[in-house]
Amino acid sequence: MKNEAFLISDTDLDHALERFKNVKKGELLIGRKIDANDPLVKDGKALTKTIKETFQVLAPVYRSSMTIY
Repeated sequence: MKNEAFLISDTDLDHALERFKNVKKGELLIGRKIDANDPLVKDGKALTKTIKETFQVLAPVYRSSMTIY
């Protein structure tokens, strides 16, 4: 299976969130994709900063999703 990432429209997001809420095995993966060839990967401090920022942004979303179950 190839890892694919794509942007979705607001309509697609609404549909995905509704499915995540209503389908027992529904999944929703959100995050930041960093290509292996991205110069950020070679800069340890910048990469660590980006990872921490991503967690800070996504942690509230993750916590909110847990209230569904």
